[in-house]
Amino acid sequence: MLCIYKIVTLFKIRITIIRKEKFLKGLPKYELYKELDGKDEISKYSSFCSYLRTQNNRYEGINELCYIFAKNLITLPEILKNEPDYKERCRYITFWIHDQIRKKYSIQVNSKDEGNNIIRKFYVVLNKIYGERKHNNCFYAYQSDSNMNIWKQWKDLYDFIKNYDAIKESLTSNPELCKIYPTYLSYIEGIYKNYKTECCSNNGTTCPFTTEFRDWCNNSEFLNSLTCNATEDITRDFRNEATLAGSIQELGIRGPISATDLQSEHYYGTHGEMLMNKSDYYIKLAVGFSLLSIFSTVFFLYKFTTFGTWMRSKVLKQKINVNLDEDSQNLIEHELNNVDKNIYNDGYNITYNAS
Repeated sequence: MLCIYKIVTLFKIRITIIRKEKFLKGLPKYELYKELDGKDEISKYSSFCSYLRTQNNRYEGINELCYIFAKNLITLPEILKNEPDYKERCRYITFWIHDQIRKKYSIQVNSKDEGNNIIRKFYVVLNKIYGERKHNNCFYAYQSDSNMNIWKQWKDLYDFIKNYDAIKESLTSNPELCKIYPTYLSYIEGIYKNYKTECCSNNGTTCPFTTEFRDWCNNSEFLNSLTCNATEDITRDFRNEATLAGSIQELGIRGPISATDLQSEHYYGTHGEMLMNKSDYYIKLAVGFSLLSIFSTVFFLYKFTTFGTWMRSKVLKQKINVNLDEDSQNLIEHELNNVDKNIYNDGYNITYNAS
C-alpha cells in the first residue's frame, strides 16, 4: 500500500507541474527564464569556475552550468534588458540557478549534505564575481538550512504573481484553463500561507529574500475570485486543509512533497456542489486497476499453479500464530510513523546592492 501511495503522490506532482506549465508557458515574464539558458561565448567566463574543474565527474555538466551562471551574473542587465528593475533581475537569476540545480541534480539534492555541497560551490563563484566588481549587483548570504523543494515553492509563488495579469487574461479566452484554474490557485494559496508566516515577520528562517521579499505581505489581491466567463465565477477562500504541510519548516522536515502538500484535488462549483477533478478520477482508476491486477495475479497463482498447491498444503498442515509483544508493537508503530521523513530545511538571505 505504501508503494501505491507513492505512485499516486508522484502522479499528483506531475499533474500539478503540467497544470502550472499550461498557465505560464509563453507568457512574456515567464519566458525571461529562457534568456538565462543561453550558452553563447560561455567559455570566456571559465576562469570564475576553476574551483569546479575537478567536480564534473561527480556532478555531470556542472562546469557548463557554472560558466552560464557566471556569464548571467556579469551581463545580467543586458540579458534581462526587458526587466528594468535590478531587484527583479536578481530574483530571476536566483530562482533560475536553484531551479537548474534542482532539476539537473535531483537525486543528489534529496540529500541535505549533497544539496548544500552543490549550492556552496555556486556561492563561491558568486562571491568571486562580486568581489571583483564585475557589474554584479546581486549577492546572497549562504545558510546551511537548504531545501530545494522549498525554493521550488517560492519560485512557483513568484511566477504566479509576476504573471497574474496575463493569467487573468488567458482565463477569459480559454475555457479549458478555466476548468483547472481552481486547483492551481489552491496550490498557490497554500504556498502564500507559508509565505505570510516566513516572510512577513522576523521569525521566519526560510524566506528567500529577507526584507526584499515582503512585497505581498499586505497584498493578496491575486487570490481574489476571477470570472472565467459570463456564467461562471470561480471563488476561492483560504482553507486549512488546502495548505502544503502546515508550516514551511514541516515541509522541510518531511522532505519530498506528499499528496497533501499538493492540496486537495477537489473544488466547489458556483452552487456550492463539490466537483471531482479529472486528475482524481484517473488516480483512482489507476489505483483500482493496480489492485485488481495484483488480486488477479495472486488468485491465478493460488488456483492454477504448483504455488497454490504448496500453499494449500502448508495451510492445512499447520496454523501459524504470530504474537507481538508490547515493545515490538510500539517499535513497529514508531517506524511506520517515521517512514519517508527527511530532516532538512531551507533558507537564504538575499541582499541587493545597487550599482
